Amino acid sequence: LPASEDCDGDGIADSELIAWDPDIWDCNRNGKLDDCEIADNPSLDCDKDGWLDSCMIAEDREFYDCNNNGKVDECELATDPSVDVTATG
Repeated sequence: LPASEDCDGDGIADSELIAWDPDIWDCNRNGKLDDCEIADNPSLDCDKDGWLDSCMIAEDREFYDCNNNGKVDECELATDPSVDVTATG
C-alpha cells in the first residue's frame, strides 16, 4: 500500500495506523485496515461486530469455531441451527 493511502478517510495514512497498533488496525497483517476490508467485503465479518471473522477464530478457535470449519459458530447457527452439537431436542 502506498504510505499516503487513507482508505477510511480519517486523515491519517493507513500505514501509520497499522504501525501504531497492528492488533487494532490490521489483525490479519495483510497491510490493509480491517475496517476497510470489511467495508469492501462485508462477508468477512458475519456477525457485524467490526472484527474480521478470521481474526476472531485465530484468537480463540475453541470459543469461536468449535467444529474447526473456519466459520464463526454464531453465524453458522444463525443460518443453520441443525449444526448445533449442544442442542437438546
